[in-house]
Amino acid sequence: MEELRGAIMLDLSRNLKAMGFKVSDPELSGLVCFDMMARREDERYFLKILYNVDTIRKDTAIELLTLAKVTDSSCMVIGERSGAGKLEDGLVYFRHSIPIMSAKTFIDYVGGEKPYVFSGPGGYYVSVDGEEMRRVREQKGYSIGYVSGKIGTSRRSVSLYESGSAATVEVFLKIQELMGVDLRKTIDFRSLIENLSLEDMENEIEDDLLKAIFEKVVESGYTMNILRKSPFDALAGRSHETLIMGLLDLIGRDYERASAMRNIADILEDDLIVVSRRRTERTQISGCPVVNVTEFMEYCDKGELETLVDRKKRGL
Repeated sequence: MEELRGAIMLDLSRNLKAMGFKVSDPELSGLVCFDMMARREDERYFLKILYNVDTIRKDTAIELLTLAKVTDSSCMVIGERSGAGKLEDGLVYFRHSIPIMSAKTFIDYVGGEKPYVFSGPGGYYVSVDGEEMRRVREQKGYSIGYVSGKIGTSRRSVSLYESGSAATVEVFLKIQELMGVDLRKTIDFRSLIENLSLEDMENEIEDDLLKAIFEKVVESGYTMNILRKSPFDALAGRSHETLIMGLLDLIGRDYERASAMRNIADILEDDLIVVSRRRTERTQISGCPVVNVTEFMEYCDKGELETLVDRKKRGL
């Protein structure tokens, strides 16, 4: 199964690069909530690759959605099948609020063929362009009661469709035939994430040093999101800028983690910094600027975190 997942990743990476995307290096260390990051101009995608999409965990989905929301990106799970069978091309599924689709559906999406059918409780649904439906209905002189009788639903359902609620594929086809226009509304993945209210994970910080850093950064006027299933430990933000942060010991596999951080930061074009738990004379690790935790705290106290990051960047 791991070989099949690897084959999906390889094929996906090859296709994305051919379409002009910058794609993260394969097999980056420390990637858990996502396996691949891709960017093309303003399009940013964090992708989790699974053979069986039913294995996506809720905590992994929450972190992936958080990561996408903070970095102004989209995120998807790309898979081959679920317990119900093979994923259908052109169809979007959801688990824990995260969109799931086949590799072909995703490649078609970034190629301009936007999906509009999604799987939900009881069947398949289409998002209705409610404003256009109301405009055409009024233009034709149809009452809500007339439409409900023609498509076999209640008046309330018609009102909901005109307010933007989705309809089953069967009902949607009846609406479209009656109105005589295309009322499909494609799925806007970026908008879904922007409007999503994510669970608060800030109070679950178990690392005392990371908690102290979190408090200092927030006091300095930044927002900060702690991550547990990524190569980096936190994302700090102010205005429209994001700072990628890692709290490392600078030993062992930390070099691989730092390399993964550097790779993702280069694609996102965001700043990053490694905070060393121990005193060190190192100025960088795998291309990431390094700062001692005491110096980091001092700059946060003075509200000059940006100054510190700029100084460390120039020192590389």
